[in-house]
Amino acid sequence: MIARVRELFHKLPGGSGINGNWSVMTNDTNGDVIVSNTYSAMLEGMYCHDWDFQAAYRHTNEGEWEFVGLVVNEDTNSCECGHGLKEYLEELMPY
Repeated sequence: MIARVRELFHKLPGGSGINGNWSVMTNDTNGDVIVSNTYSAMLEGMYCHDWDFQAAYRHTNEGEWEFVGLVVNEDTNSCECGHGLKEYLEELMPY
């Protein structure tokens, strides 16, 4: 399992606003892997807000990773720089 998680970890994006360090947790109940990081949003050339988020992955029977979903920890509509953030982050996630 560790080698498979390491494979996923090395494919996670960096830059493009994802400026923090990735954290990885496993869910012992269903085997999903939860990765978390922070997205630093900009508005008019200045940093606006840091958004914490988590993405879930599942390792399939075929030996591949499957992207399950993504959650941003705050209401992204509460700040102008948060509009469309969830969709943007989903596009960056591998698999």
